[in-house]
Amino acid sequence: MENLNFIGKRVLKKSDVFNVISTRFDEKSLIIVLDDGKLGYDLRRAIPSGLIRFEDDVVQKIVEQKVKEINKKIAEKPSVPPENPIDSLLKKAVQLFKCEGSKSNPYTNHSSDFSCLQAGNIYGTKAYDIYMQCCKNLGFFTYQKGKFQLQQILYAVPATPEGYAVWMLPHNNLTGTAKSWANIINDDKIYEVWRMNDDGESSNRLAFIKQANGEYVFMGIYTLEKKDVINRTIDGIPIKVVKTYKRFSDKYPRD
Repeated sequence: MENLNFIGKRVLKKSDVFNVISTRFDEKSLIIVLDDGKLGYDLRRAIPSGLIRFEDDVVQKIVEQKVKEINKKIAEKPSVPPENPIDSLLKKAVQLFKCEGSKSNPYTNHSSDFSCLQAGNIYGTKAYDIYMQCCKNLGFFTYQKGKFQLQQILYAVPATPEGYAVWMLPHNNLTGTAKSWANIINDDKIYEVWRMNDDGESSNRLAFIKQANGEYVFMGIYTLEKKDVINRTIDGIPIKVVKTYKRFSDKYPRD
């Protein structure tokens, strides 16, 4: 600090005198350590409060001036506003569209009991086989089974006696992949981010998501909470629409 060596300088603390044994100065802090057994003192607070004072008046004045300068810089520095949640979401979607998403397998609990679907349980690796088991045990509509075969959309509405859609999501933030849309699962919500105009569908949905290891996990029953029109291009990727689905039941059938 201004080529001044504080090591060995004497500091008054109440009626006691101590010596400076080490220092740490940067743009935001002025820390000195005394031989009093304490961890240290931030001069930005200790000097204005009168807790400590340098015995040498010249040193004291230099420190007081430096403290004022640093406190002024900190007060003038504009605070960084928190990132808008939608912007954070769109960044994740862009990563998926650019095939830069990470892969993960957070769910490990396997179940072969199709009498009741429980969120967080893994029910298999083939969308068609899972759907057929649900037809057999839960009354899903068999005429929709073709939509869950290979190279199909893996989505059907209506698919259950209640009129719910069934939604298998092979492309999401667990598999690290996307198509014309990206699915991002976050707690009790699923965000559907579209590069093009969305499908216009708004039915309540039973959702199964695919993990990176190919296993499908039941996530619950979701309803469309809101639809946001974005119409922005981020890092070269056009984003048209974001649909937010919120879970209202973690099991099927509902209690």
